[in-house]
Amino acid sequence: MGRYFRETRTTLVQVADLVALVLNWGWRMPGKMVRPTRADLEPYANVAAKLQYRGKPTKGRDGKRYPVYGLCFLNDLRPRGEKVSLEPGSVLGDNR
Repeated sequence: MGRYFRETRTTLVQVADLVALVLNWGWRMPGKMVRPTRADLEPYANVAAKLQYRGKPTKGRDGKRYPVYGLCFLNDLRPRGEKVSLEPGSVLGDNR
């Protein structure tokens, strides 16, 4: 990590990386994220979470209004076409 990290990263990029790391390991979005956090990072993560952007609701494709947040939960990063159902009878859900 040493030399590359020092030469190619500016201070602000390093700060953004640290905030992302602290949020990922020390903060959970209520009702969506269920895995445990690292207790040593929780105080810092709670402070970082308070910096979250909260915008005015925008109208979606279905006509409903949805709030805009700076932090969001992505359960699966794969595009819809690459996701495989885990339901019985699907490729991964088949218990043979």
